[in-house]
Amino acid sequence: MTEKRFYNLKNDFVFHVAFQECNPALRKFVAALLEIDEGDIHSCEVMNPITEGDNINSKDIVMDLLLKLNNSNLINMEMQIRKYSYLPARFLFYWARTYNTLSRGDDYSRLARTYQISILDHVLFEDDPCFFAKYQLINTDTGHIFSDYIDLRILSLPLVVQAKPGEEALVHWTRILNAQCFEELITLADGQEELIMLAEKVNEINNVPWYLSAAEGRADVEWQKSQCYQDGITKGITEGIREGSVAQKAIDEKIIAEKDALISQKDISLNERNDQINKMQLEIERLQALLAKSKD
Repeated sequence: MTEKRFYNLKNDFVFHVAFQECNPALRKFVAALLEIDEGDIHSCEVMNPITEGDNINSKDIVMDLLLKLNNSNLINMEMQIRKYSYLPARFLFYWARTYNTLSRGDDYSRLARTYQISILDHVLFEDDPCFFAKYQLINTDTGHIFSDYIDLRILSLPLVVQAKPGEEALVHWTRILNAQCFEELITLADGQEELIMLAEKVNEINNVPWYLSAAEGRADVEWQKSQCYQDGITKGITEGIREGSVAQKAIDEKIIAEKDALISQKDISLNERNDQINKMQLEIERLQALLAKSKD
């Protein structure tokens, strides 16, 4: 008998719905990500809720959580398990899309501080691995922050072993996000009511038909997208190798042709020199004959 698959919080549908339905846990998580006290969060509204019956594969449904914090600041939070080369550009685009809330004629003072928070199941920058990274626009000479309205944060789950002092809450959340069963979630909740509520919601998603079907659908979509991306890379590499081989062959043929032409030119020059030597030798012999005849 095949063991039933458990869709944990790294499934973007589970992530969205579970936190959407468990606001106390969401506040707790947001506080850890923004490095603020939970008491500083008075409201955390999910502005793009998913409801039962929604077509989750529709372009109108966004898996990211769009949040309004304390009726002011905006947060776009996403779970991303696959690695793609375009992710940094996409994160910037998502930040800009969330930040741009103005209509024509609106005053710029209505713009709000906006966070793009990406939770990754991989390492974004191999040359700069970091468990929890924070990015802002700064003066590269002085370090002065241009504006705190742009704030990008990356939590890389596989790098939890690199967590620094003060990041204990995020380490614990990493364990919760990675939990592979309901029992593990309950253990990690450690009696905290908001985390128990979150565990129970994840368990419900794994057992209620519509929720479960949606989670399975999202997992399939992510797998297919990843396969298409990898197939594209493989095809690109294969095509690149083929084009490279054709180009290298043309280069080799050109080099050989140039060498042959050079050798041919050298052969011509050598033959001309030999002819000149022969003519000079004949002239020498003619002069020597004349000299001998004059002596007689």
